[in-house]
Amino acid sequence: MIETLTAVVPYILQFKYLALFFMLFFCAAFIPVSGELVAIGTGALAATGGIDLSLAFVVGLSANILGDVSGYSFMRFFGNRYGARFENKSKLLHSIGLYLRKRPMTTILLSRFIGFAAGQTNFLAGLARTPIRSFLIGDSLGNAVCMGVYLATGYVATRLGDSLTGAAAIIGSVLVFFALVSFLAYLYLEMRSKE
Repeated sequence: MIETLTAVVPYILQFKYLALFFMLFFCAAFIPVSGELVAIGTGALAATGGIDLSLAFVVGLSANILGDVSGYSFMRFFGNRYGARFENKSKLLHSIGLYLRKRPMTTILLSRFIGFAAGQTNFLAGLARTPIRSFLIGDSLGNAVCMGVYLATGYVATRLGDSLTGAAAIIGSVLVFFALVSFLAYLYLEMRSKE
């Protein structure tokens, strides 16, 4: 693991924005792993002057949106063949599918704050034939907020320098914020489903 990381790091440092784009694109489109750590690490790199924070935001946001649209488009065009098995495997995925059919834009936006649910939501949105406009608005708004928070987290934590306690407090605050947003989203969706 360490040998692989040691071999990859020079390429990431050399191809900064290109590496950032492809890592976030593949995390959003194909790999069921969230790109939050990539964004936080990029924010930390920006704090050291190794990368421009505003350009990293634009590249990261573009990569996430294009990756999400790729997953959405795949299921929109090929979903009839694979979709029923995908949605019926999990109670969570089935619930997300139901919310997508009722409130597509809200569900997509809120799913961006729940890292593990974003990729599955893209597939389910395509399967549910969510209008592309609703998908893009919810996806863009949610990704913009998340990318900003993650880049800022890495940036601020690194700027604090030697203060490990301060960095841990900021990261903990961000995690608590996302847990709170996730919980509120869950409550909101549960209340709306009972109406």
